[in-house]
Amino acid sequence: MVIGIIGLTGAAAAGIPPELEPLVEVIQPLFTKLSFVVGGIFGLYAILIVIRVYYERKSIKILRDIRYNLDQLNKHYGLRYSKTKKGPIMNYINSLRHQIREYRLRKKLNPDKPTKEQNKKKSKNKR
Repeated sequence: MVIGIIGLTGAAAAGIPPELEPLVEVIQPLFTKLSFVVGGIFGLYAILIVIRVYYERKSIKILRDIRYNLDQLNKHYGLRYSKTKKGPIMNYINSLRHQIREYRLRKKLNPDKPTKEQNKKKSKNKR
């Protein structure tokens, strides 16, 4: 059975035998209804996608505004904010600075307490 670009209306021209023409006449309205249903479902799906994109863009705009407000507050209070992202090298340098700062603070708070190096020297001397 040839159903394609020619369609079901040109059944006689497409070379369909005369005994199958009543079957084609019965199936043709079903195909048109089916095409309307499938087209309607596709159209509804496309409309829903457009609506979803609209609301997603709206929520993204709101989230950007929230981030902007947080950035402004963080700038005001001297905290890091989203634009001050640092690379791995700066992160490593900052961790070293943090360790040095902690070491100096421990030294200030406990000047009598021996450091790790002094403890190692003592343990070697005991042996």
